Amino acid sequence: APGCLPKKSSCALLGWNVSLRVQQVVFQSVSQATKEEVRDLAIAFYSAESNSPGSSVHVSSREGSFIVDSILGGSPGRSQQAFDGTVSDLILTPETEADMGSLLLETTGLEEAASGDMISGTLHGSRAAPKLVSYAVTLHYLDYGTLIADGALFERFVTAVKESIAWEAGLGITIRDVDVVVKAGSVIVEVELKLPSGMEADALRSAVTSETALSNLATKVTSVRGIPVAVTGTLSVTAQGYSTGTATVPAPPMGSQTGSASTLADGWTSEPGFIAPALDNTTGDGGQLSQASSARSLMHVFGLCVLACMTTGLLMAI
Repeated sequence: APGCLPKKSSCALLGWNVSLRVQQVVFQSVSQATKEEVRDLAIAFYSAESNSPGSSVHVSSREGSFIVDSILGGSPGRSQQAFDGTVSDLILTPETEADMGSLLLETTGLEEAASGDMISGTLHGSRAAPKLVSYAVTLHYLDYGTLIADGALFERFVTAVKESIAWEAGLGITIRDVDVVVKAGSVIVEVELKLPSGMEADALRSAVTSETALSNLATKVTSVRGIPVAVTGTLSVTAQGYSTGTATVPAPPMGSQTGSASTLADGWTSEPGFIAPALDNTTGDGGQLSQASSARSLMHVFGLCVLACMTTGLLMAI
């Protein structure tokens, strides 16, 4: 795709649509076996001419008289520019047109379905526009306002979401092929994926909305640095419209970090093995206890202790 570098095997190339028409054939008279024979013939021919694997070539036929439609998907490791050059220089040529036409005219099943002398037409080709697969997921117990208030945190969140979706989609899809729009409620992510040539939209949609994919997305989000400040409960992810279940991952402790100690609030840490008390979410300020208020509470307790000790000393002296 645009931006892919040579030898970048993770890039999903935009395919080419190639069509060839054979005139004087009654489409309704062509048997299913002949259609399959033409399909296999075209796959072998185009994969050999373009030096691409047969799995990247998809062929179908339609009426008018008999039109063979092929999608050439390219092979991993090529750049889009190199693949475009291959199709233009080796496929869309008079020589290739004549060779493919001869193969079709010599197909017995087409001859039997012809109403006259068959004529092979012009080979037409155009680069396919990227097809998009759209869906949406909801991340529950993730606060939208807190998430977008921190630009750096929001950027890390979006990157994590794209990486997780691209990984589940597979098939050479990268984060460049994933577009997202983030909305409130708790957090809704509307996703658009570029569909690789030859792949069915439903198959791709099923892959990225499976229970495993949703669980992995939840795990990926909880690993984002700084995300705990926006988590208000047990993070769960559901797919809207194509839900295959809910995947849940317990939210990490507020502000936790990996390492020998975890940050709980500004300046406060817990040693390994010590579980910090949860913040009170019923407080008027939304449950965000400040370091200053905690310090005042400690000073108050310390003062009471000192006063008690002085009183005990006076009593003993008496």
